[in-house]
Amino acid sequence: PIVYILHKRISMARSYLEKTDMAITDVAKLTGFNNTSYFYRNFKKFTGVSPLNCRQNAYKKSANDS
Repeated sequence: PIVYILHKRISMARSYLEKTDMAITDVAKLTGFNNTSYFYRNFKKFTGVSPLNCRQNAYKKSANDS
C-alpha cells in the first residue's frame, strides 16, 4: 500500500511541476513530502528523471508545440 500512495503523490507532483511554476520545494510540501531529499529520491525512482528535469522537459515540449 505504501508504494501505491507514493506513486499517487509523485503523480500529483509531476502534474504540478509540468503545469505550474511553483518551486520544487513547495510542490514537495504540497504533495505531502516534508523532506525534500526524500521527495527527490522517490521522484527519480518512480519517473526516471529528477523533478528539475521533469519541469525542463515539460517547458521544452510546450515550446515545441507552439
